[in-house]
Amino acid sequence: ASTVRRVADAVSSLFKEDADPLRGRKALVVIGESADMAASAQMYAYRWDAGFTVVPLTRARIRTALTADTCHQEFDAVLSEYLAESPDLYDHKFPVRDEHYFGRVRDTETLLVYLNENQPLGIFAINKMGKTSFVNNLAERLADRAVARVDLQNLSKNAQAVFAAVIRSLINDIETKWPDAEIPPLCLTSALRGTGDWAQDFSSDMNALYELLRSHAPNPRFVIFVDEIDRLIPGEDVDLVAGFAGYNDLLATLRGIQQLGLPLTFVAVGISPNINRKAQFAGLENAGFNLFKEYFLPPLSREECDQMVITIGHQMGLEFNPEALTQIFVESAGHPFLARQLCSALWSSLRGERNAGEKLTVGLPESAEAVNAYMDDDGKRSYHDQIWATRLTADEQQVVERLAAADEPRPLLRGEQKPLRSLLQRHIVIEKGQRYEIAFGLLRRWVRDEILEIYED
Repeated sequence: ASTVRRVADAVSSLFKEDADPLRGRKALVVIGESADMAASAQMYAYRWDAGFTVVPLTRARIRTALTADTCHQEFDAVLSEYLAESPDLYDHKFPVRDEHYFGRVRDTETLLVYLNENQPLGIFAINKMGKTSFVNNLAERLADRAVARVDLQNLSKNAQAVFAAVIRSLINDIETKWPDAEIPPLCLTSALRGTGDWAQDFSSDMNALYELLRSHAPNPRFVIFVDEIDRLIPGEDVDLVAGFAGYNDLLATLRGIQQLGLPLTFVAVGISPNINRKAQFAGLENAGFNLFKEYFLPPLSREECDQMVITIGHQMGLEFNPEALTQIFVESAGHPFLARQLCSALWSSLRGERNAGEKLTVGLPESAEAVNAYMDDDGKRSYHDQIWATRLTADEQQVVERLAAADEPRPLLRGEQKPLRSLLQRHIVIEKGQRYEIAFGLLRRWVRDEILEIYED
């Protein structure tokens, strides 16, 4: 907050001859870390009270843009987020970036300990729980390691593309963190050096990069994050049935490199832990079987959820009273996407009532109306359609139906141990004194309405 005030003072001194030196001014400020709630509140106050907009740009966001060669896109996104007249920053079209990243301190610290163990990790969570944002934030904490971030959604469906993407990402990260390191000729980046055996070429390149880092880092280590890991292996979804060509060779190669002593941690990020739990896929032995230490990413805590809602709201001229924040948390259980979508529905109903520069206070009546608007919006309800149809087994659906029909937490019934364990791991169901209930109020409403046809008043 003090930094924001210093920026405002500096701008005021530049235009001190003007009657209102801040009005209509904008300042782009490069900052080391994401703005905290105090700084966000100060930026909000200047924007809505003085007409002065501070646009924060973190060094982490700059590094990410340089590594991915997306500087123009990132800069346009920054301007859209902070300079648009009345943007819906809760909407999913504005992804959670570093300056909008909230909490998960405990999860981050836990995973940093796991990464020090050099054991392959699997980070799993249901759709839109914030896995990618979490991984990006985690990767930024690894300043002393060469980090690769690969999203399978953006690659050709073969192991060759994955091997090459990992090497390119590592090169970008090494050049950013150790600019004096001269990248040696590599097999996967030169058509002349490759042998045609992609696994062998990848192993050779990893060893070459390791030898390079040994002369620049006291304890060279690699971390490879592979997002959308569900796409790698054969699955049940229509577009994922075949998986990636050569997926088993990829897993075997990564496993083999680590077993040979290269300081490498492979982190798989996805929805289902099947890559770690199934011994075979399509009749072939799974090289990833029992390879990963599993971590199921939980929703945000109450404090973290409140922070997200309030901080984003600051930029939009919204203030929330405690009762409204409580309802948002009860309905979302801290699921970041659900909380943001609920607030997006709230913003849609309020934005027409707001005059330029006016701040609005959100109370219980407004948050209750937002719940109704959410449930009437087929686009927002489609998230629950997807979870029900593609992420729950028939046995899990039966458990969820029984819990949704009840007005209070229910005890475990015989035969429900296995589906309930899966639902608990994914934080879809929570335990309350040896009784259980659906974690997300919005999901419970959807099941009662769509599946059980129990309509709320």
